Amino acid sequence: MRIRTVLISLAALAWLTACGPQGGDATPPTLLSASPADGATDVALNEAVVLTFSKPVKKLQVTPSPLVGLAAPVWDEARRVVTIAPAPAWPAGTALGFAIVAEDDAGNTRSLDLSFTTLDDQEPPAAPTGLAAEAMDGAIRLTWTANTEPDLAGYLLFWGEDPDAPTGVAALPTAPTEHVLTPLENGTTYAVYLVAEDGAGNRSTPSATLTATPGDTTPPTLVSSQPSDGLRGVGLVTRVRFAFSEPIDPGSLEVFLYQVQAPAEGDPLDPGAPVEATLDTTLLGAPSWSPNGTLVEFDDVAPDLIESDKAYRFQLVAEDLAGNALPTPTTVSFMAGFVPDVIPPEVLGFTQDVDVDTGRGVLTFDFSEPMDQTAAEAAFVSAPAMSCAWAWPTPAQASCTVAGLRQLQSYAVQFTVEARDLMGNGLTAPWNGDFDTLNFKPRLVSFTPAPSRLGLPPRTNDPSQPITWTFSEPVQVDNIAGEVRTGSGALFDTVTQARVQLSGDGLTITYYPPSNYNCTGTTYVWRLDRVYEQGSAGRLILSTPQPYSGSFQCGEPGIGTSLQSGKQGAQA
Repeated sequence: MRIRTVLISLAALAWLTACGPQGGDATPPTLLSASPADGATDVALNEAVVLTFSKPVKKLQVTPSPLVGLAAPVWDEARRVVTIAPAPAWPAGTALGFAIVAEDDAGNTRSLDLSFTTLDDQEPPAAPTGLAAEAMDGAIRLTWTANTEPDLAGYLLFWGEDPDAPTGVAALPTAPTEHVLTPLENGTTYAVYLVAEDGAGNRSTPSATLTATPGDTTPPTLVSSQPSDGLRGVGLVTRVRFAFSEPIDPGSLEVFLYQVQAPAEGDPLDPGAPVEATLDTTLLGAPSWSPNGTLVEFDDVAPDLIESDKAYRFQLVAEDLAGNALPTPTTVSFMAGFVPDVIPPEVLGFTQDVDVDTGRGVLTFDFSEPMDQTAAEAAFVSAPAMSCAWAWPTPAQASCTVAGLRQLQSYAVQFTVEARDLMGNGLTAPWNGDFDTLNFKPRLVSFTPAPSRLGLPPRTNDPSQPITWTFSEPVQVDNIAGEVRTGSGALFDTVTQARVQLSGDGLTITYYPPSNYNCTGTTYVWRLDRVYEQGSAGRLILSTPQPYSGSFQCGEPGIGTSLQSGKQGAQA
């Protein structure tokens, strides 16, 4: 398509003015030069008229014939030279005449005439070639091959989503032969083409139409963080925050946290310091994003994630909404100072080991961290009550050794909230546990004759002195086994069911000798090998866990017959 436009202005008779001070002379201004010269031919259709006067001009009236469009005059600083351009171009092949009236500051006027003939050009330039389009971030970069017409005035660039109905146009100069079209919407496909235009206003047919889709090609960057990169002396970290230069795809974000080698005193943090441990980033809590997608926060950071006087490094992997990745690596390094312990301790669990032979038990409690031992021991309660002998194999493990446990008993144990760690943090709630004891073996707890308070062997002058054995639970005399011997080892008697009697409560067995002892200072040694508990239906009946033994002396001069009830002493 050939396009040719000629604009005719009906307002060309207006006065064209340049303001200046009043003068006092009577000499009108004269025209020193004119371009194009008076009578010139083949004047380019875009060539401006330049008039140079002998003195400053206050008012200038230019009347073209025929009427054509004129741009506003442009004066030099001295108001002596004026440039008047066609608007938009002189008509081709036309003889133009200009009646000019110039008035100086003193009101002196001079009338002048200027005429020239324009170039008779109706041939449009060739269509631009070599057009290439490169999609950019919010823009399209265009390049093309320059037209070679000598009267080439420039190019018109057309663009829009519909190639048949462009919505944008821009006038471009003859050089350079490239242009960046901006701003454009990313993700929108645009059609672009060029039209060449010469000085006569002739337009070429359009160039080839190209399409391009601008897209985001700029990678995002980390703008700021909390903790800040390079920060030292970081205390308790309760929030972690990362701010980016543009919206981030939340699903693309990966956060890694490393404990790294700490720098030497006075040295800066090294973003490439060797990794000493990889930490669990789930302890940061769930991420929350700002509405515009440029800020992510972790507001539920585990208070023990960051430890005192250690160096750390975050490493981030993420993409913006266009798939552009963060630079690799994107890191945040920081150094912790003193981080207060605000985490309450926990009882992780406990075990119990109860000896059915002795009725002794060891309860072991494992804590989540080192404890204030005095506070923890004072915070322990149990039902039925137990008296613990405490030991601490490690600062975070306590053991309670207890004697005299009851058989077939359910025990409840508890640490109250007064159980505290070394920083004074108590349990958040009482910790409760329980355990059940089994059936214990019957144990000998005392016998007579018993040793004296000083541990001396008991003595008696009673030749028929009975021997009593008291047990930890009711027993039976069936299948009892034992013996009594003299100090020289001679068998005095065998302890059988026929020789003994059981107390009403079943706790005490009394042995009666079949004949008198030789009470002339003779020592008698007894041994009880086996006694069975009474038991109940459906329960295994247990015997004493070991043989028990004792001794006494009969007939020692000066010793009365008073007997002392003693606790279990000598055991085999």
